[in-house]
Amino acid sequence: MTRVVILGISGLDPDLLRVYGSSLPAMRHLMLESPFLECRSTFPPVPVSAWASIYTGRNPANHGISGIGSMDDFEHRDHPALPGQGIVEGETFWDIAGRAGKRVFASTKIDANQDHSSIISLLRKPDEFCRVLYERTSQQAAAGLKMLKRAPWDLFFSRFDALDYVQHLLWRYSDPADPGYPGNTPYAHLIADFYDLFDRITGSFRAALGQECVLLIVSGYGFGRRCIRRLQVNEWLRSRQLLTPRSRPQHWFSQRYLARQRKIRPAALFTHLQLWDGMPESRPSPASHESLHRELAGILTEKTIARVVDLAGISPFGGIKLNRACIEQRNHTYEQVRKTLLVDLAQLRVKGQRIVNWAKAREDVYSGKFIERFPDILFELRSDFGVDTQLYVPLVTQEPVRRFISGERTMSGVLLLGNLPERAQICDDMREPSVADVAPTILSLLDVAGARLDGKALVQLQPANII
Repeated sequence: MTRVVILGISGLDPDLLRVYGSSLPAMRHLMLESPFLECRSTFPPVPVSAWASIYTGRNPANHGISGIGSMDDFEHRDHPALPGQGIVEGETFWDIAGRAGKRVFASTKIDANQDHSSIISLLRKPDEFCRVLYERTSQQAAAGLKMLKRAPWDLFFSRFDALDYVQHLLWRYSDPADPGYPGNTPYAHLIADFYDLFDRITGSFRAALGQECVLLIVSGYGFGRRCIRRLQVNEWLRSRQLLTPRSRPQHWFSQRYLARQRKIRPAALFTHLQLWDGMPESRPSPASHESLHRELAGILTEKTIARVVDLAGISPFGGIKLNRACIEQRNHTYEQVRKTLLVDLAQLRVKGQRIVNWAKAREDVYSGKFIERFPDILFELRSDFGVDTQLYVPLVTQEPVRRFISGERTMSGVLLLGNLPERAQICDDMREPSVADVAPTILSLLDVAGARLDGKALVQLQPANII
């Protein structure tokens, strides 16, 4: 009987695995034997959505999480939910396996007793900040390894979060191509140190595997350099007479915006990153509510046809919400307005260059019972641009947050499968794996029948008498 050990490493990036691979023996071994490496994230690639898809095998339109800034995620809870999981719909792969009689251990809580204020106080001391996270991760891994050896688990799952924080805050120190790269500093090695730590953790877990025990490494998203400019999409909509501001002097908006950028504090940014990070028991940051109310305060929503929806903060991933009632009042049709906006977004240029990678109707990205939680239009900008929501400011502004947060989540996560039994067969119609494929693949390896899921099993086991 096949058993499965899963290590979830938030933010593990496939490109950095390639860069550091020669010095990561355990990861390198996995990369060479695994049929997969990259794993497509959810849109947007935020932890709460990506991990929900990993856990349930469902896309965001079916598990109900559309992004960190959507008030619908926080307030519309009229659908069935798992006990203790609040707004996520669907069963986790460990619940399904447990109900099938498998011996299961699953740990998604990083450290319930962690005093985050102590970490925040170290943000201006990168080496000390990393030391605390390094020690916490080492302790978590040691506790997990001890638990793995305690019983012959059919399914063992443990998740780590430190790499996410480290890459967010220290990316520019390790990337010579980053515009904020300060040159060779004592911090240049810190991200590489964490990849080395997770390589040793991977090696120690692999050494503890029993016979016919598969090792699976998964990350719901990867990392890259943060945008260097912001695209003020609400201002673009206002200039097209699709967004109606409240009656206030134009300079008031610009002065408020510039003043707020000067007052950015790293503690508030880190709190925003830490809260609601993909744990089933997590809750959204109150700052998310405040941010949305502040954005809407300057907009006359009942007379606004289109406005930006904050899906993933200042990142390339955004959405536009349409007001059907207002569209009808102006004698337009919903599909006509949406189609025109899609075309105009695709053609949007800055200094003669297109900056929108793609723009699609939400139904062309996902389908599911909660599709209306997504804004009507979804789009992705070039990686050097982030979506912002300000009014009466230049269409393109600089990104002031990079001095504190220089890394950003990307759509490319990681899926590695090691120690596969000889009777494991890769699906013939193999495509690029997505996070929704993880749960059905785990259940297939355990020979457990799951409910109808959005993802597909990437590996199947032939009967034991067929080799």
